[in-house]
Amino acid sequence: MSNAPTNIYPLVVFDIHKRIREYIDKLNEEGQIDQDSNGYPYLIKVDGNGSNHTVQIVRNNKIESFLINTRKRQDPITSWNANDGYKNQSVKQTVDVPSNVDADRSERAKRESYDNIVDKILK
Repeated sequence: MSNAPTNIYPLVVFDIHKRIREYIDKLNEEGQIDQDSNGYPYLIKVDGNGSNHTVQIVRNNKIESFLINTRKRQDPITSWNANDGYKNQSVKQTVDVPSNVDADRSERAKRESYDNIVDKILK
């Protein structure tokens, strides 16, 4: 996208309806929405008409939209096929810690060094 639209997500994240924010976060976790250079989901526009909101996002380098009703618990209506196989590869994955590695070791080391400093001060 050479002429990229402006991402408004960081500006409106706390002002948009909770249900819209949750759906955008769900799309982001599933890799169904593109991200900007800062890692935010690419949100272009939110238009509200009563309880119906039309939200435009960038998905697969194309502008897509979904319609969501904030009062009813129905699934949002999307402009893309949910089974098209698109998955954003830039979504950060969590690191799986092997079960034989002590994951809390660094925290324990910090605590021990803190205890050593406190002991030296108190002596």
